[in-house]
Amino acid sequence: MAKKKDSIKATKTVTTGKPGRKTTSKPPGKKATRKAVTRSPELPSTPPPPTPGQVAEAAYHFYLERLEKGLSGDSQGDWLAAEAALRTR
Repeated sequence: MAKKKDSIKATKTVTTGKPGRKTTSKPPGKKATRKAVTRSPELPSTPPPPTPGQVAEAAYHFYLERLEKGLSGDSQGDWLAAEAALRTR
């Protein structure tokens, strides 16, 4: 069995240099200090970035659109346009 600690607080009497004056001091107690929690204002959550599969599918549609209209371009431009379009959604 564990022994219980006595939680008796001792007081200490200190005599100052002047007769008739006694000062009593107690050991410092534990003070619970809580810091105020400051929360930043809620920011709108940003959607997750598009997956490579989503970008690839959108880039393919950009490619098909380019072919139909007879426009010049390349796959890299389709990919970048698809990424930009998906991010602004």
